[in-house]
Amino acid sequence: MLGLLVSDITNPSFFGILREAGRVATQQQYSVVLGNAAESAATELSAARRLIKTVDGLILVSPRMSESNLQLLAATKKVVAINREVSGIDCVVPDPGRGVSQAVRFLAGNGHQKIVFAAGPEMSWMSARRWDAVSDACEWCHVTAERIESTSPTIDGGRKLARTIKASGATAVITHNDLMAIGLMHELQGAGMAVPEAISIVGFDDIFGADFTTPSLSSIRSPLGECGSLAAGLILNSFAGTPHDPQSVMVDTELVIRGSAGPARSAS
Repeated sequence: MLGLLVSDITNPSFFGILREAGRVATQQQYSVVLGNAAESAATELSAARRLIKTVDGLILVSPRMSESNLQLLAATKKVVAINREVSGIDCVVPDPGRGVSQAVRFLAGNGHQKIVFAAGPEMSWMSARRWDAVSDACEWCHVTAERIESTSPTIDGGRKLARTIKASGATAVITHNDLMAIGLMHELQGAGMAVPEAISIVGFDDIFGADFTTPSLSSIRSPLGECGSLAAGLILNSFAGTPHDPQSVMVDTELVIRGSAGPARSAS
């Protein structure tokens, strides 16, 4: 049995990880048991300690706990992290660089001069990497970048950012994930701001349903299903006695353009 512990079980971006990790595990006669950290490092650590006693290996998705605690867990059973790099542990990480670069170049090419990044949780390693990628890409394209903190990486968290983002004067937003983008879009539209005519919005992860919004959501796609299969494979290969040094497996992201991103107001 493999354990799969996610930072937030309600986030649909993790569904592909569960599906593909389960598929790979089933091929080797393993089952997958799911745990939820509820965006809490303490809850995550407690759940991981319980799970690791009963499973053969553990996949941690977007872990919030400290690096030292992750390493202590890995000293007892095989552990693989997704969406985070940890020294001494196998990791599978969607590299935000390519997708973010495509998004910023698209926005800059459409006349946007200021892009806001709506950040994820303070404890999120991946949120920091995504901001670094946005900042670097904006500098390269001679576009102003501003980071705005959020209360939570959810639809409600996106809604609560609407006033701040409107006041920022930015004509484009890249959010930490698609849920925030959807909440932000709904709130801004409710306040009379047309998307993308008044403001362009780009999400992250390209979750199922991203194209159900009006307009459909542009998003930077993370191949999370592939991450799930790779992580399960790393654990199962270790059981087969295939030795290797801990590694970080990087997978590319890519921009998916839909209706929520277009020319800046001044360029229309």
